Amino acid sequence: EFSMLFYGFTAGLEFLALIKLRTLEPATPRPYRVPLGDSWPLAAFCLPPLGLCALLFALAERLSLYIFLATVAFSVATYCCRGGVDGGGASAQHAAGGKIPVMLV
Repeated sequence: EFSMLFYGFTAGLEFLALIKLRTLEPATPRPYRVPLGDSWPLAAFCLPPLGLCALLFALAERLSLYIFLATVAFSVATYCCRGGVDGGGASAQHAAGGKIPVMLV
């Protein structure tokens, strides 16, 4: 059950990221096309899986939820302490010769 909570959480984040990127950057070239290119049909398509993810959280046992929330809180705190999106702090900059490499997709 605990692993299903993580799966539901990551699946929900993936759907939300898909909707956000499609609305913020609609003209960005991508290696494939999604038939539901507009944001509203795409959001409507993502709602049933997001609802199932919410149902998974609603039906989970309390102990599993507490362990999950503690793990997520620890992960977010670690992410913030290590520099967040800018990546890893001084050790990453030193390894990259003072510059953080950027991956273009």
